[in-house]
Amino acid sequence: MNELEISELKLNLEAERQSLYKQLDALKNDKTRKKGAITADFEDQSQETENDQVVDKLESMETERLEKIEAALERIQSGQYGICVDCKKEISASRIKALPFAAKCIDCN
Repeated sequence: MNELEISELKLNLEAERQSLYKQLDALKNDKTRKKGAITADFEDQSQETENDQVVDKLESMETERLEKIEAALERIQSGQYGICVDCKKEISASRIKALPFAAKCIDCN
């Protein structure tokens, strides 16, 4: 990959990182707002519990994606971007374009 392509991917990763920060803040605010509010109806409590589980799963998934993006940005900074962290071979451009935060080549994944 050339420097221009890496710069473009870096900008995209940074934009996605900002978007994930906003989404995570919204999820945390939603959870905070609901604390202390207990519904008397058992069915409503059950639905709220299910909703809380969905929010927790979304938060976990978004946090994991954010960690991958942060790691990719660190690899760009260190000059190791596009190199498989396991076998040290170059990750294919098509894989990087599909998954800009990919840390491993297709063989090591």
